[in-house]
Amino acid sequence: MDKILSLENIHFRYYPDSPNVLTDLSLDIPAGKVTAILGPNGTGKTTLLHILLGLLKPFQGQVKVSGKSHREYSRKDLSQMIGLVPQFESIPFNFSVFEYVLLGRSPYLKPFQLPGEVDIRITGSLCAVAICSGPAFISNISLS
Repeated sequence: MDKILSLENIHFRYYPDSPNVLTDLSLDIPAGKVTAILGPNGTGKTTLLHILLGLLKPFQGQVKVSGKSHREYSRKDLSQMIGLVPQFESIPFNFSVFEYVLLGRSPYLKPFQLPGEVDIRITGSLCAVAICSGPAFISNISLS
């Protein structure tokens, strides 16, 4: 089993004097598989996701992406490998689902570069797989 993400003995707390939110957590997330993180409210699921994304740093333990420490990757490289679409998000623009998914191509673009034909094709394929109706259908769905 190839591991795309791995946590080794993660300990995390938000403040030095606060209790641990995560204690001695280790897990492997296999490549090419759908993985769910389930649990009651307040048990650290979002904290775990933020650690995996590199937005929060554990005070002990290691996060590995494709076998390397996540610290060895640039922000751009890590953003090309890992992304998160939150369950609830405030979107200030009237984006279609297609346009929102297209935002995930941003780490592959230069500053101020517009998405090109390849980005549109990749986004269409992702949307077709995820929603099973293709970009023609989802381009008409509004997220707001």
